[in-house]
Amino acid sequence: SLIFSVYLPTSVTKFRHFTKPAGRYATYLPTVRLKIMNLRLKYFFLLLISLKLCSQEIDMKHNENLIDREFISKDLSQVENDSSQKILIFIQQSANSDYEIFLKNNSIDTLSILLQDESIKIIQEAKDQKGNWKPIEYWKSAWCGNSYYTEKIAPYVTIKSISKSYSGNFTTLIRFKLLHNNKNYFSNEIAGNVNLSQFKLTEKMKLDSGITGEAFRIKESTMMKYIFLEVDGAKDFMNEYNLWVEARKKKYEKSIKK
Repeated sequence: SLIFSVYLPTSVTKFRHFTKPAGRYATYLPTVRLKIMNLRLKYFFLLLISLKLCSQEIDMKHNENLIDREFISKDLSQVENDSSQKILIFIQQSANSDYEIFLKNNSIDTLSILLQDESIKIIQEAKDQKGNWKPIEYWKSAWCGNSYYTEKIAPYVTIKSISKSYSGNFTTLIRFKLLHNNKNYFSNEIAGNVNLSQFKLTEKMKLDSGITGEAFRIKESTMMKYIFLEVDGAKDFMNEYNLWVEARKKKYEKSIKK
């Protein structure tokens, strides 16, 4: 009753103080009460929907950055933060709140970087409540060989990619992690907001990413290294995959001999 009184307009709530009309107006009272009840129910369900939306958790998602082919490379002073690194990564938020990722070849040699469907192999990380860097995205590999190709970046040339930003009730620091030639490169840190549920990989997301590895009998710990772009993650994955293939081959040859 308190909730309804708060959300009902004054013109409606004043009916609560009506006394029973006399004469022919008495027939309108049930109708007025029914309309009031319908309005109360509508406001109640609207309140429930708004509370549900506010408390809705955001699952961890796979990164879907996209190369900006219209970007013209230029010398960015922001990425001159570590001359010893072969690859420099600088991020900033654009006017529409997306992250702009600038990746610079900081060497005298041409850089060959692997792309997947116009995406750099990169994910977002954030500091959790304990101040530890944890992934809030995972990498989802394409199973079609045509999705992969090499992008050649000339010395000291910068390319740009766009990646989505998130919102939530947890304010923290964000960075991007790149995996290239079995080595991790990290961007600068930037303030942002996420949902705490993004630090958790749900069973639904495991199926989407293939983390269970049931098809190839890959250990879950190995799949975690693989989709979170850890060093040796791809190598460990292929080792276990090859062992599975060899075991299947021996099992097949044994069945033929019988």
